[in-house]
Amino acid sequence: MALSACIAAGSASGQPAASGASRHAAAGPVAAIGTTSVGDSKAVRPDGYLDASGPYALRDAASVASLTGYVAGGGSPQRMRAVIYRDSFGRPGPLAAVSGEVTIAAGAAAAWVDFPLPGPVALDPGDYWLGYWLGGRVASEFYAAVPGRVGRYAAAAYSSTANPPAAFGPSTSDPFAYSLYAALLPASTAPPTISGTPAQGQTLTALEGSWTGSPSTFAYRWQRCETTGAACTDIAGAAGKTYAVAAADVGSTLRVVVSALAGGASAGATSAPTAVVQGPPPAGPTLGNTSIGASRDMGGGGFVDVAGPYSLAAPGSVAELTGFVQGGRSAEPLRGVIYADDHGKPGGLVAVSSEVTVPAGAPRAWIDFPFAAPVTLPAGSYWLGYWFGASTALVYSQPGAGLYTPAVYSSVGPPPAQFGAGMPSSLGLSLFATVSAAAGAPVNVTPPTIPTSDVEFGAIVTATPGTWTNSPTSFSYQWQRCDDTGASCVDDGPASSAPTFQGSGTGVVGDEHALRVLVTATNAAGPSAAAVSAVRIVAPHSKGEGLFFDFYSPAPVQGQAFTYVDEGDDPTIDWYGAQPITIAYQWRRCDGPSPMFQTCSDITGANARSYVPTAADVGHRLELVLTATNAGGSGSFTNPVTELVVGA
Repeated sequence: MALSACIAAGSASGQPAASGASRHAAAGPVAAIGTTSVGDSKAVRPDGYLDASGPYALRDAASVASLTGYVAGGGSPQRMRAVIYRDSFGRPGPLAAVSGEVTIAAGAAAAWVDFPLPGPVALDPGDYWLGYWLGGRVASEFYAAVPGRVGRYAAAAYSSTANPPAAFGPSTSDPFAYSLYAALLPASTAPPTISGTPAQGQTLTALEGSWTGSPSTFAYRWQRCETTGAACTDIAGAAGKTYAVAAADVGSTLRVVVSALAGGASAGATSAPTAVVQGPPPAGPTLGNTSIGASRDMGGGGFVDVAGPYSLAAPGSVAELTGFVQGGRSAEPLRGVIYADDHGKPGGLVAVSSEVTVPAGAPRAWIDFPFAAPVTLPAGSYWLGYWFGASTALVYSQPGAGLYTPAVYSSVGPPPAQFGAGMPSSLGLSLFATVSAAAGAPVNVTPPTIPTSDVEFGAIVTATPGTWTNSPTSFSYQWQRCDDTGASCVDDGPASSAPTFQGSGTGVVGDEHALRVLVTATNAAGPSAAAVSAVRIVAPHSKGEGLFFDFYSPAPVQGQAFTYVDEGDDPTIDWYGAQPITIAYQWRRCDGPSPMFQTCSDITGANARSYVPTAADVGHRLELVLTATNAGGSGSFTNPVTELVVGA
């Protein structure tokens, strides 16, 4: 083969170096096989030849994606390709790789030119020869005398698309080593990892892992995946070493693809997915499981599935359950349930939510299942779950303790009052209740009241409980009797849930002088302090005995005093009610056919215990009305009518 060479480094200017390749100003530090320095000589080889330098040792397996050679253009364009041959006993042997065709432009300035391979080529540890397959004889390839390196060339008809000989074959040696190398693609020896907490609002950081090839820089692509880590897609704009976890990531997993770059060559490696991304923590204390699990299950239509038990340390109020759910192939009705714990298993039903329909294909999200009214939960343990109306929606869970039981679904009716034995499951449902502080025991706002009228002997008296905070569920009434002044009050009969005065069991007021009532209100937090009503003085009520007229018979006589007298001559002892009692008198003149049928009217000024009939009274009967008054009110008693008044 004819060889044309000159001993000075050649250069040209004014034209691009090549088409179908990239051009470099200089070769930087790079992990490669071949010669990365620019030789001080250049050669113009004839076309139809393979010309390789070597051998170059590769200690560890690696991949290459291109070859890079220092080349200058000649008087006209020249086509050429780069080749790699495995060593065979100190000479080029089997073909390992051939690049695509690169055309060196006429007059192109000397530069590093890439010869891309069709794809990455894996090279086993061993020795290799790198060279050119020449399609013309005008371009200059730079070389240098390198100790331990030689050149070999052999005839091989050039092709733009076909491969060169599979074996280099017989060749002739020369003392030159081309300025030609293959950069080793970086290779991951330990995959990238992610540090940080996978939760909305947190920042994750990509750790590159370990690589061969001494990468100079890294590139990053963050991806969003299903909870299983599959079906990953790139996140738009997420191309940095760190990533701020967004609301759209909640319920997904994340991973990062790291690309390592070394000397123009790059390779990628992918981290393992994170745990399922969690949303912001709920505000306030919760009961249940606030973590989004990695498993998705369809449940079963006509079944109740619960998980637990979950402990509630102090009484609380819950308005809804919140579960992480995804729509299925069709819409599904769901209801949330709470069961009380019974020795480590769900027992009695505590609450069931209103129906919520999960639309077909609804994205995964936290969904609320509201109760018709807030539910007060005493301290204790509870099981939370779903009542499934179909088998399409996907509910999220993580490993845990669960049970399920058949229950014909109803949109409005309750599930079983008792859960029953159930069948075990391992679903720790992603379902919780936000707990508000339970209201304390009731507190009285306005005191109980007793009616201000009709509190007298024989009356039925009913109290009102007053007004209270914290929604009492029941009231207890303790009636007391007091002395004439409303003091020295003592219980009058047992406490009762009925607001009506019971006394000694008669249900009506008896010989009490004054009354008051103590009301205790109770809710789930316990009983209140007793609220006390104002004292009500019992109004006078005639005992209806010991009353008579002096000279009741014979009849009253005109001009003669007619006097009312009671036993002991003390009218106050003939009345029930609190003392002191004062008595007022009113004489009346009556007309009628008999003592039983009389029409009476007051006699003006006749207001004493005694009355002297006048001429106007002759032929009429007389009637005396007594009115007793105390601090509680008044009561009246009407005496029977007299015989007809006789004239003087």
